[in-house]
Amino acid sequence: MKMSHHTLINCFKRAIEPNFSNSLKKSSTQSSMTTEQQNPIEICDVITRSPKMIDITSKIVNGNSQKQNIMTTIRSAKAQVFICIDDYIKQFIHNQCLIIDNNSDKIIHDNDNNESHIDDNNTNELYELLTPKGDVFTVARLAGIQAAKQTSNIIPLCHQVPLSHISVDIGYRLGKIHIQSQVKAVGQSTGVEMEALTAVSVAALTVYDMLKPLQKGPIIIEKIELLEKLGGSKGSYLKLGASK
Repeated sequence: MKMSHHTLINCFKRAIEPNFSNSLKKSSTQSSMTTEQQNPIEICDVITRSPKMIDITSKIVNGNSQKQNIMTTIRSAKAQVFICIDDYIKQFIHNQCLIIDNNSDKIIHDNDNNESHIDDNNTNELYELLTPKGDVFTVARLAGIQAAKQTSNIIPLCHQVPLSHISVDIGYRLGKIHIQSQVKAVGQSTGVEMEALTAVSVAALTVYDMLKPLQKGPIIIEKIELLEKLGGSKGSYLKLGASK
C-alpha cells in the first residue's frame, strides 16, 4: 500500500510529538529554575503585577505614609483647677511666705504677727509655701508630673501615651491656689487631655494633703476643667476666653 507524502509526515509527527513536548517541558522548567535563581527580582515584579498584590502594596504604602504623618503630629492639652482655702491658711500665707507686691513688682516679707486685714488684690503669684510637711507647691508639682505619666494605670481603659513634655505651674492669687498643667506628645494618634486633667487633679489633692496641718476651715477643690486640646480622634478644642 502506497502512502502519500503528507501522510508520512503526519505519522512522523505523531511518533515524535510526545517525546518532543516532554523535552520542551523539561527544558522550560530548567530554564525557569535558572532564571529564578539568577533573577529573583524579575519574578517578584511579575507577581506584584497581579491586582491582589497591587492592592496589598498600595495599602502598605498608604499605611506607611499615614504613620509618617502621625510621627510628625504633636498632641497637646492644657487643664486647670482652683483650690479655695480658709482664712487661717490665707493669713499664714501672707505672714510666712514670699509675696510679690503687685504695684512695685518687689518681693516683700510680710512677717508681721498682727491680725491684719488680708487684701488678696495686692498680692501676685506666690513663690513658695512652706508648711510643717514641706514645700507645698514643689511636692504638688512633682505629684502632678508623676500622675500624668501614670494616667493609664489610674484610669481604666485609658491609652498609655509616651509623653514628650509635662509642666505643672502652681500659684496663689486672689485668695485661691491656681494649678495649670500642659502636656505634649509626638507621634500619637490619641489625644492627651486625660493626662493633663490627671496632672492637675493629683496636684490639687497633694496641695490638700500638704495643707491639712494648717486647716481650720474648708479647703475646696473646684472647677477642674480642660482649657485646650490639640489633636485626637475628636479634634481640637479651645475653651472660650482661654489664652493660648
